[in-house]
This record gives sequence, structure tokens and C-alpha cells, in this order.
Amino acid sequence: RKGVRTGEAGMVLAVVGTLVNQGIVSYTWILVAFVIGTIIGYPLSRVPMTAVPQRTALSHSFGGLAAGLVGTAEYYLHLHQGDLSGFQMGAITPEDAMRILTQEVGESEAMATQEVQRYTFRTPGQAPSYFVGYSRLMEVREDVERALGGRLDLQKYHDFILAQGLIPPKLLRRSLMEEFVPTQKAAWAMHPSVPGTPAITR
Repeated sequence: RKGVRTGEAGMVLAVVGTLVNQGIVSYTWILVAFVIGTIIGYPLSRVPMTAVPQRTALSHSFGGLAAGLVGTAEYYLHLHQGDLSGFQMGAITPEDAMRILTQEVGESEAMATQEVQRYTFRTPGQAPSYFVGYSRLMEVREDVERALGGRLDLQKYHDFILAQGLIPPKLLRRSLMEEFVPTQKAAWAMHPSVPGTPAITR
């Protein structure tokens, strides 16, 4: 909990530091984005513990979307000003990335090295894989909900998924449809008075 509070304080400082940037010419769109983010973010903060993995994946997706929008805005800004460089066009070397992360962002050399290698060599597809995995999990969950007529015991559902280990989404779906769903239906047939926990919709 202390770590979370420290992270929140750091984020507040980062936001305040960004807002006092002299390069901001208008706060209108920033205010609009703040309102939209609050409307979307508050319900996501109230999800139960069983839905935290999905919430986290969705948060990562919004983070990627924000980074993409910022990059697009910067591109058109520099295009309008006529000063597109190799950096703005994405033609940047790992050495340039290291220099920016250590000298301008303020990361340590070890952290910068880890990030550069992570996104250029070791696992360049890791970041987008969060969203892909989230999408597949939500799709198979909807299939399971339909197969069970909307009755879904979330704890049993997540326990079953965790018990499968690291398997491809297609095999996970097959296991759920061929093992989990029939087992749940059989249990309800024997004890019809015990309803499943209502499913949480997106």
C-alpha cells in the first residue's frame, strides 16, 4: 500500500510539472481529456479483485493509446513547422535512445539499457501483446457466459484459468468449453438452488 501511495504522489508531481510547461498554449483539450479520463477511470477503479487482471490489461491499452496519440500529435506539429528530423520520423538508433532516456528523461543507465533492449531486441512485441491477450480473454469469457446462460461463478472461472498454466488462447477456450462449462452445468443440475455469480459486463 505504501508503494502505491508513493507511485500516486509521483504521478501527481509529474502531472503538475507537465501542466506548468511554458509550451502549453491552451488547456482546453487537456481539460476535456481529464474529464473523459475521469469518467472512464473511476468505474475501472471500483472493479472487484477477480477483475483486476482485465482492468490492468485495459489500463496498459489506454497507456499505449495515449502514447500513440502523443506521437501522432508531435508528428503533425513538426510536419507543420517543417523541422522533421530523424528522431521525429522514428529513424533513431539505440544509442540515441539511450542518450535521451539517461540525459533527458533521467533514467539510470541500467534502466535505460533494459528498456532499449526490451523494445528493440529481447521482446519488441511484449507491449502490444498485453492488449492482444486481454482481447482474447474477454472474447472467451463472453463465449463461456453465453454457454452458461449468463450464470458464471467468477472465482471458479478464474481458478480454472490459472490452473491451465501458460497455454495459447485457442487451447484455453477449448478447455473452458469442453471441461469447465460441462462441469458447471452438471453441478447446477445436481444443485439447482445454487446460482452462479452474475457475470460482470464490460
